[in-house]
Amino acid sequence: MNLRFVLVLVSLVFAGCAQKSIYAWGPYEDGLYESYKYPDRMEKFLKRLEEHVATAAQEGKRVPPGVFSEMATIYLQAGNSEKAKEFYEKEALEWPESRVLMQALIANLKTKNKVILEN
Repeated sequence: MNLRFVLVLVSLVFAGCAQKSIYAWGPYEDGLYESYKYPDRMEKFLKRLEEHVATAAQEGKRVPPGVFSEMATIYLQAGNSEKAKEFYEKEALEWPESRVLMQALIANLKTKNKVILEN
């Protein structure tokens, strides 16, 4: 066989094996691990996620499942239940398969807020 043909064939095979992710992962995976390992870095992780979500939206890219709900949970842990609700709703809209869980979390937020207001 011709060496040039073999090189082109090998290049095409390798190019076909390389897949781009359909999601814009950004700092999510590494940041999630780091934030659980070092809880004092949670605020920094949230800021990085916010920037990543904004950039992905500008570029027309989709963030992976769990990003909005992770952000919601961080907001909830920081005491901002309104922002948490907003991001749980975003997760449900972006990922319909998560809707039941997100609705349950939102319902829990409403119950929690009602109990706080009554006391």
